Amino acid sequence: MSAGWRLLICLGIGAAIFLWPFDPDDPMIHAGAAWLAGVLLFLAWTWYAVSGVSIAMLRKRARDLDDSAWIISLLVVVAAAISLLALGMMIYAKDDATGSIRILRLGLGGASMICAWFLIHTVLALHYAHLYYGDRPGDGKRKEHGGLDFPGGREPDYSDFFYYAFVIGMTCQVSDVTTQSRGMRRLTLMHSVVSFFFNTTVIALTVNMLASN
Repeated sequence: MSAGWRLLICLGIGAAIFLWPFDPDDPMIHAGAAWLAGVLLFLAWTWYAVSGVSIAMLRKRARDLDDSAWIISLLVVVAAAISLLALGMMIYAKDDATGSIRILRLGLGGASMICAWFLIHTVLALHYAHLYYGDRPGDGKRKEHGGLDFPGGREPDYSDFFYYAFVIGMTCQVSDVTTQSRGMRRLTLMHSVVSFFFNTTVIALTVNMLASN
C-alpha cells in the first residue's frame, strides 16, 4: 500500500479517536490522543513496510511512488508543525483544568512532540530513497537520479536512507554521505532548515515549560 493510502487511513483512525466519547471530556486530550495514535500507527506501518525490502523492490517502489513523494512529505512536515503549535497551546492554555488534566495534557504533548520528530525524518527518508532510485530521462533508457554517495560502494537500501535522514534530523548537517546532485542538495537543505527550526522550537517550549512550573 502506498504512503498516501497509509496516511489517509491513519488520519481516519485519528479522527475516530478524537470523536470517540472517552473520559476525560477534554478536547485537548482527545486531540493529543488522536494525533499520537495516528502517528504511531503510521510509523509502525511504514517501518514494517520497508523492513526486509530488497534493492530491486525498493527501486520498483521508488519508480511507482516518486510522483506523489513531494506532496506526502509536504503534508507530513505541515502536520508536524501544527502539532508543535498544538503543544504550545496545551502547555500555555489558560483555563480551569485540574492538576491531573494538566499532567495528562503535558504527557500527551511530550509524546506527540517526539512522535512528530520521528515522523518528519521517517517520511523524508522515504523521499530520499524515492528520489535516489526514481527515473530520469536518458538516451531512451531508464536511468536513476542517484545524487548521494554512500561509503562502501554498495547500492543503498532503506536503512542507509534512514541513517542519512536521521543524522540530518539530529545535527542539521550531513555526515559521511556526500550529495552529488542539485535535487538532493535542495532536499537536504530544506530538511536541514526544517530540522533546525523544529529542534529549536522544541528546546524553547521545554525551557519555558520548566521555567513556568
